[in-house]
Amino acid sequence: MYSQETLDVIALQLNICPRKYFIFKCPIEVMGEVMQDAMAMRHDVSTSIQ
Repeated sequence: MYSQETLDVIALQLNICPRKYFIFKCPIEVMGEVMQDAMAMRHDVSTSIQ
């Protein structure tokens, strides 16, 4: 069995490794872009309602 700290290190290593699937971006970069887009859409929706 692995400690949570060891699993966190492994997850970080996997998430900072560039992937061909993501046009050689890291999964963590892609997730950041997705989150920024989602926040921008949320902001646009809330301002158009007012």
